[in-house]
Amino acid sequence: YEAQLTEEHVVKAITQQLWLNNVKVWRIVERIPWGRKTSTPGIPDLIGYAIEGSRFPDIPPCPVFIEVKKPGGRRRPAQEAFIAEVKANGAIACIAESWEDVVAEFNRRGFSLKI
Repeated sequence: YEAQLTEEHVVKAITQQLWLNNVKVWRIVERIPWGRKTSTPGIPDLIGYAIEGSRFPDIPPCPVFIEVKKPGGRRRPAQEAFIAEVKANGAIACIAESWEDVVAEFNRRGFSLKI
């Protein structure tokens, strides 16, 4: 028996590393009983903010949205559209299959994270 890497494993790893880097995120879990839609399509798995303001008082916290996928996981068009929209409006946003994907996105935005 070989354990499979699941999306929840990736969510946990990314969440832990972000909190260690002073980026506060919370897991969004959609509960859709009986097939009814109860949330906005494409809402990402992790929502929060980067607390750059703690090191640089003149810079306000930056919103963070991360859609997490297991390696090779399927991306829905609504997820890609949501990430593109919030990114275009100034948030740090990405679809991540690993911690390295998150670090790369933060680096593109000028935030440095400890690996």
